[in-house]
Amino acid sequence: MKNITLKKILLVIFYTILLIFLFININPILSFLGKVIAILAPVITGFILAYMMNVPYKLFYRHVFKKVGTKRPKLKKLKKPLSMICSYVIVLGFITAILIILIPRISESLSALMQSIPGYAAKAANWISDQVAALDKMFGLNLESSADFKHLIESLTGTKLENLITQLVSWAFPTAYTTILTTATGIYNVVLGVIFSIYLLASKDTLLYAFNKFFRAYLPDRPYFYLRKVAYVSDQKCGKYLTGKIIEIVIMGVLYFVVFTIIGFHYSTLIAFIMTLSGLIPFFGPFIGGIPSALVLLIINPWECLWFLIALIVLQQIDGNIIGPKILGNSVGLSGLWVLVSVILFGGLFGVLGMLFGVPVFAVIYALISDSVNTRFDKKTLKAPDNS
Repeated sequence: MKNITLKKILLVIFYTILLIFLFININPILSFLGKVIAILAPVITGFILAYMMNVPYKLFYRHVFKKVGTKRPKLKKLKKPLSMICSYVIVLGFITAILIILIPRISESLSALMQSIPGYAAKAANWISDQVAALDKMFGLNLESSADFKHLIESLTGTKLENLITQLVSWAFPTAYTTILTTATGIYNVVLGVIFSIYLLASKDTLLYAFNKFFRAYLPDRPYFYLRKVAYVSDQKCGKYLTGKIIEIVIMGVLYFVVFTIIGFHYSTLIAFIMTLSGLIPFFGPFIGGIPSALVLLIINPWECLWFLIALIVLQQIDGNIIGPKILGNSVGLSGLWVLVSVILFGGLFGVLGMLFGVPVFAVIYALISDSVNTRFDKKTLKAPDNS
């Protein structure tokens, strides 16, 4: 009994010291983890790609090529390679085709926008001055006249009004654009990731058996079965969420492009692309993509900006109340508050990637803690004396 008590005390002391050490050295630890993640980026990319490609792979394996080898057993060996080839050709072919179509148009739009910003800025500055002068005459507010208003802005900011607008748009739009595109850049990592994912998917059964055998051999029963539970919950939460999110983003991307093109917004393809990519980020995505897009349209034509905001609100309502619930359902099992917390927490720790994958990771942690709390609560409730 004394040995058990001493063991518990030593464990408490050890974990306390460990937590204090982690808290004191949190910045170096996070920096080290960031470097490790950067080095292992191709491996991580490959694992994520293999995990996602497993969805179409299973579709082909279980349905399309279901009868291959039934009459000729020797052909059964072809089911796996055929399923993999079809999965990668269709998915990667679709992505490549979309990029081939979009990249030239996006590059052209972005180049044209950067060249046109000074002219748009001057036009916007004149429009603002005209509105100030109109308000001055209409309501007698004693606002500065058009010329004096520009001079006032120059005195306060140290730059002309049109230059200030140019700087603001030139900073906001490319910054948001670059931030969003960090999830789609890194050709080196993507190429290696695709190659690595092929090897992973081809040998997934062998790898799963090897890992299961290894952990079963070296872990006691309780940690082993808990690890299997963690793997199962992670597969359920992350798999459903990531697959559903990609489908949702594709649908919303098509809607953005169609609606913006029909309305006739300037740079509709570029804005639709940015809104689609920013939609990968829960909660903050529409703001990250919408604010710089609205700002650009504002200096081009304020009415166009207003229609963009109306269209964006309507599309977000469709996504939040129809498309999202139908596709994602309650796959993560988190309320809006916990989604916000997960995005802020993981985004602060790991940047854009943390914002992308923070929700499913937090959902796994939340599910495991919730299950543990319920189990302990039920046990204590059963042991509680009946005072009635």
